[in-house]
Amino acid sequence: MAGAARVLWRESRRRRCWGPEAARATALVGFPQLPGCRHKSSHSFLSRPDNPNLAYHKLKGKNPGVVFLSGFLSNMNGNKALALEDFCKSVGHAFVRFDYRGCGSSEGDVKECTLGKWRKDVLSVLDELTQGPQILVGSSLGGWLMLHAAIARPEKVAALVGVAAAADYLVSTYQQLPVEMANRGPSYGLSREVQEKIEQKYDTELESRLVDWIIIQCGENTEHPPPGRQHFQKWLMDGTLLCKLINSLHPKGKEPIPKITESKMAFKQMEQISQFLKAAEIYGIRTTDIFQTVDLWEGKDMAAVQRTLMALGSEAVTRDDGCYRGDPAWFHRKAQKNRRGFSEEQLRQGQNVIGLQMGSNKGASQSGMTGYGMPRQII
Repeated sequence: MAGAARVLWRESRRRRCWGPEAARATALVGFPQLPGCRHKSSHSFLSRPDNPNLAYHKLKGKNPGVVFLSGFLSNMNGNKALALEDFCKSVGHAFVRFDYRGCGSSEGDVKECTLGKWRKDVLSVLDELTQGPQILVGSSLGGWLMLHAAIARPEKVAALVGVAAAADYLVSTYQQLPVEMANRGPSYGLSREVQEKIEQKYDTELESRLVDWIIIQCGENTEHPPPGRQHFQKWLMDGTLLCKLINSLHPKGKEPIPKITESKMAFKQMEQISQFLKAAEIYGIRTTDIFQTVDLWEGKDMAAVQRTLMALGSEAVTRDDGCYRGDPAWFHRKAQKNRRGFSEEQLRQGQNVIGLQMGSNKGASQSGMTGYGMPRQII
């Protein structure tokens, strides 16, 4: 792909504005026309019953193919896309460029677009227009979508190439472009049955107890959430309360999480959840009782979140070090070790004792026994 990068640089310089070629322009949504760019009007449409149709251009060739993901409000006729297509054509590799919904020639209103919806567009292209692992080339916003596609379809990714990937900028401004990473659409069949069974494990009565404990443990000024699994998940998903909770179970000055910030950025929230989970494991919670970050942040398994909080409360009650606040009856106290020590003399005496599980020789005698080979005498 180093050759592709060199081609991109040469093509970007060669296709600058000059002379009568300025008539050939590429229209970018929300931006003035950029002269000097080669424009290909021939494209196909990927039909999707429940989503807007996507305009695309596909070049046949050998695998691994290349899929280009354009930047924010750009389209598939930009300099990078066309230069990379020329390169793939010269080496005989398959290539796909396309427009997100609401952009370029694709259907949809850009004002209604979100990052989650554009993520679905990328996955649709990978599933419907490509075969085998692909090399994803993401420019600007496309670099962020490229990473999400790699997480969702690892078997469809051979390599990732970011061109000025704008992940940092996008995360810091995603309030104008909602992420919606958890919006995966409805599930059906076996997947739906599994999800329903997971949701059935959620205990609404336990939710009320955990909410009361967290409010008392973190401070009475903590906001009380409305009842319900979704409200409970939203209440905890930024990780702020969880970090305050684990800190409150330690003496002042020995808190495991020194800095807690309320942030609306997705990666900051997930980072704080991960910090809580790590601190909970150090506190003494078994690995099997600890939920995964996505279980809370995406609401995949809130019953697992309850299980972790219950284990944390039980550990705090069992320690009885003065940091626990609330009713001790809310959580069960763990069994304590009762180690016993024996002297060397007691251990030696025990060696002469036959365990009852091995039988007993008490009252045994040889009376009535006869020599070997003689029949038993019946009297």
